[in-house]
Amino acid sequence: MYHRQCHQRQHHHLNHSLKLWNINTGKLINTLAGHRSHVCAIAFSPDGQHLASGSADGTVKLWDLNTGQELYIFG
Repeated sequence: MYHRQCHQRQHHHLNHSLKLWNINTGKLINTLAGHRSHVCAIAFSPDGQHLASGSADGTVKLWDLNTGQELYIFG
């Protein structure tokens, strides 16, 4: 998924993590790890500061994109 405001690209990694890339430099910004199964859906907040990820493990996680920290787990 691509979020134009953040200029980041995200993809689902085989180890159930999310990787954020700077699309201008091609450099890895951060890896968000914590789901126990594959990620099925993601959504960026309108301000580009947070990411929600939904997984087949039955959880939705809220992430802080500035720090890469998991803020909350739903489910």
